[in-house]
Amino acid sequence: MKSFLIKLFREKYLILQCDPLVFDRWKFIKKHLPKGNIRVLDIGCSSGYLSLFVSKFVKQLYGIDINKKNIDLARDNAKILKISNAIFLK
Repeated sequence: MKSFLIKLFREKYLILQCDPLVFDRWKFIKKHLPKGNIRVLDIGCSSGYLSLFVSKFVKQLYGIDINKKNIDLARDNAKILKISNAIFLK
């Protein structure tokens, strides 16, 4: 998992290691993610860890969660990782 994250986000991979299941979920989603210029809506995105993976491979990602702290964390992580196509909303 570590080498995959380093390839994807280089030195910033530690931010994404909070949930050990993220990598398994990501493999499943990547396998079924349609190819092309798509938009994704992640309902219940929590802190956005999985959303941030997906955002690297889609045109636009929208993450929605009812917890403001989670949305703030997702926005902070997107900023740190310089991901501009992910929008997180409460």
